[in-house]
Amino acid sequence: MQAGKEDQNLELEAVTPRRTRLLRAQNLQSFQTAIVQAITSLSQAEPESVAVIVPSRSAATQLRYTIEALTNSSEQIPALLTRSEWYARLHQRLPGSPPALSDCEREFLLSEAARDTTAAGISPPFIIRPGLVGKMLAFYDALRRQRRTLSDFARLTVGELELSAPIDRGAARMLDQTNFLVNTFMEFEARVTATARLDEHQLRARLLTDVCQPPFRHVVITVGEQPVSTDGLWLADFDLLTRMPHLEQIDVVMTEGFLSCGFLERIHELLPGIKDERVEASQSRQPSLEIPIEAEKTYFIHRDREEELWAIARRLKTNRLTETDQETAADGAVGVVFQRPLPYLYLAEQIFGGSKISFETVHGFPLAAEPYAAFVDLVLDVVISKFAREDLTALLRSPHLHSTGCNDDGKVSALSAESISALSRNLEQAGYVGGRDDLKQLADSWHQRSDAEEIRHPLNTSLAIADALAPLETVSSASEAWHILLTFLKQGDPVNVGSEADRERQRNVREAICSVIGQLEKAAKVSVSPRVTPSELKASLRRRIEAEVFTPHYDRGGVRLVDAAAAKYGRFRALFVVGLVQGEWATLPPRNVFYPTTLLQQLGWPSEAQATQIGRAEFTDLLFLPTRHVRLSTFQLEHDALATPATLLEDVPEVDLSLSPEPRFQIKRASTAEMFSGGPIIPSVVTGEVMQWLSARRSNCTGREAKPGIIGALEPRTYTVSRVERYLNCPFKYFCASVLQVDEEPDIAPTLTRRAQGELLHEVLRKFVETWQALGHFGFAVEDIDAALTLARRIVDQEVTVLSPVDRQLARSRLLGSAAGTGLVERFIRIETARPGEVIESQVERPFSGEFEFLNRAGAKRRVSIRGVTDRVDLLADGSLRIIDYKLGRPARSGRAVQLPVYMTCVSQDLARSQNQSCRPGEAAYVAFGASEPRVPIFTPGDGAESVLNEGQARFLEAVDGIESGEFPPRPAEDRLCSSCGFAAVCRKGKRV
Repeated sequence: MQAGKEDQNLELEAVTPRRTRLLRAQNLQSFQTAIVQAITSLSQAEPESVAVIVPSRSAATQLRYTIEALTNSSEQIPALLTRSEWYARLHQRLPGSPPALSDCEREFLLSEAARDTTAAGISPPFIIRPGLVGKMLAFYDALRRQRRTLSDFARLTVGELELSAPIDRGAARMLDQTNFLVNTFMEFEARVTATARLDEHQLRARLLTDVCQPPFRHVVITVGEQPVSTDGLWLADFDLLTRMPHLEQIDVVMTEGFLSCGFLERIHELLPGIKDERVEASQSRQPSLEIPIEAEKTYFIHRDREEELWAIARRLKTNRLTETDQETAADGAVGVVFQRPLPYLYLAEQIFGGSKISFETVHGFPLAAEPYAAFVDLVLDVVISKFAREDLTALLRSPHLHSTGCNDDGKVSALSAESISALSRNLEQAGYVGGRDDLKQLADSWHQRSDAEEIRHPLNTSLAIADALAPLETVSSASEAWHILLTFLKQGDPVNVGSEADRERQRNVREAICSVIGQLEKAAKVSVSPRVTPSELKASLRRRIEAEVFTPHYDRGGVRLVDAAAAKYGRFRALFVVGLVQGEWATLPPRNVFYPTTLLQQLGWPSEAQATQIGRAEFTDLLFLPTRHVRLSTFQLEHDALATPATLLEDVPEVDLSLSPEPRFQIKRASTAEMFSGGPIIPSVVTGEVMQWLSARRSNCTGREAKPGIIGALEPRTYTVSRVERYLNCPFKYFCASVLQVDEEPDIAPTLTRRAQGELLHEVLRKFVETWQALGHFGFAVEDIDAALTLARRIVDQEVTVLSPVDRQLARSRLLGSAAGTGLVERFIRIETARPGEVIESQVERPFSGEFEFLNRAGAKRRVSIRGVTDRVDLLADGSLRIIDYKLGRPARSGRAVQLPVYMTCVSQDLARSQNQSCRPGEAAYVAFGASEPRVPIFTPGDGAESVLNEGQARFLEAVDGIESGEFPPRPAEDRLCSSCGFAAVCRKGKRV
């Protein structure tokens, strides 16, 4: 037994004999043929023992299509794997291996290692952020993949920097950075070892001694070497391939153009003994280069990226009319090739979808751009701001939170926009700036309010949100924090708005984001994690989400949208290469954020010249990919900035391609959108909702032009005087607020808004007059001023307790006064002491509601339903009635003021109706604290009260007639009103009457 075990170990230590070939393809068509022949040449090999290394999942999809087209079969296709997927598959096949560490877990371990290194006194010359931790991990992996140890890194870098550090502050800073990185990486390796789990580098070492079950016996490499080629293999990967047990054959498939850039010599160094074999290219078909008619350029120039895709859509529509030959699967598809998927993926939905051109892609949209990602940000913003009013109401308005709103009975129901706005107004008036305890205190104090029912639902939801998320500020570890956030997000059902496709998309996005948070929670459990702040949670989550993409499902068929790296694996009859601007083609490897190129080259990094040379070769190969024609395009504008054509286009005339002008006959309009924008409009080509819209549009155009601001008759309703006065100020303002129920743009102020100040003043005066009357006082006398001021101070101090400290001090000074001036309450008291007449009763905040009689200008009576609240009604000893209304600012101009005349009319009739008490009009006046003279009477005893009341009633009825006839033109009573209007953003001032 012992001898057998020793023989097995000797077998594993020996390098398995293998066959190594370099398949040299003349172009990309023969490149694809070589791949197919390589994987089908060993008929006895099982597909599970063969792996084809490709740069991306998109490339794997295109290669699968090509294999199916060239073999007429979708069976027996081997594994088409990216580099990371290949390592994952090797780990799965390694018996008894420990679990692998995910990238998220490794980033967490490196973050903790950096934290410990800093705590040990080795500080970095930069602030450690989640995004920078990812860059550190990528740099560490690149070093190890280049087969460099940390000792090599320190020796080569420190030796270079120590010479100039005493005289160069930049070198000294970089030396400190190197010391920090070396120590952090050492601590990181120790932490990885302590987990007893595998990362990529430990897995690679184990693969040299252990055998996969089943093993890979044949590997086909179709990618270059990193870091020169992104998504290629590294030096350590090639070393693994030469030494991995039971690997019998390695095939490297490359084009001659790529090999001529130095990779031919390099591959012979990486795989000693590799044998060259040329691939037969006789069956390749050379395409033609489509060029503009009567133009000197060999490429098309468009205004922007959107116009590029519109041109392609029109060209494809032209093909449908001009091409009659039968297409086969071997001919390939139509491809749109780009270097950067966005914004072409967004534009394709709009342009190809609107043009009825089917398309497919496996490229994903950025997960961070999805609405649900913004919702998660908003959730964390609420915690960071300690449940501030603006963040809290924004969260309540989010459709993604609808499923979490609960009434008192616990039933789930949607929150209404009106109730959320009402809660926001009440929080603002109360001076609420944030804090879970303050929110609970306000909720307790509002429980018995008359309007509590309107805000109860959003208030209960706000309290539930605060209770669920407040522990994020106090938990002791990062894993607990992630668990709390994930639990909150998983409550209820996903958003249920929009079409079925939209709902499905949102459900998938929600699952993807929750999966990311679950990975972060799992990563934080790898080792003991310290407490993190909500701001750090947000930064970490944003870092992970920005690295993820969301790929919707597309049916197979139609135009293929692919990136340049994946395109060379696809079979195409026509190829549209777009976005050919400088900086996008040819792409360079991402720059290292830690060291300059001169230092990195000593560690094995290539020069930019090598990457540029390879980029040019790959572009030239791409031109020969399709079987029929290729078309190149660039654009002039990118976000209003000028774009420069890629220098690669300068080489196109030197390429041995035949030129073919674009068809002279061109479809001018590829979609109904272009038809509507450019005309002429042909109704017979549209159906459904578009046809209904067009019919309605044309019917409106053929009739006589309607007057601006006329919407048609409205049903009579119960009116409030303040809203009718708003109509007299500007009918359009009434239309926005009362008919459309649009919220005014909120005032942005660091302290209490003007509206909140007015409501606070009304509440103080109401309680003050009620309490003064309860003490046995009716009216005010000069000798009562001191006692009244004492009472006022007590009431003001009670009312301002719910305000923030700053607002509390300002409000107290404004109401009670200071050394700089008299307060509003004292001014009110002195005004009241000067009023004539003996008051026998004061009714504060007196409501009235019902139908009341008014006289029009002809003297005819008319009944109107109206409701309102009068600030104060004084019943005088002489049987007269006095109406008082408080204004923080100035009163309405007498020419359009109807409030006090209508109040006097309604209160007189209400007293006669409810209390059988007849009172004659005595005085109606404003107490306007913003006026130079606060006491502003409309009429006084013996001062023509009847004419003022009749004029006010007539104006009121004329305004009601205007409302019920649907007349709401932009017609401000004074131009100055427009400057403070909250609906300026939607007002059609050009249609002013």
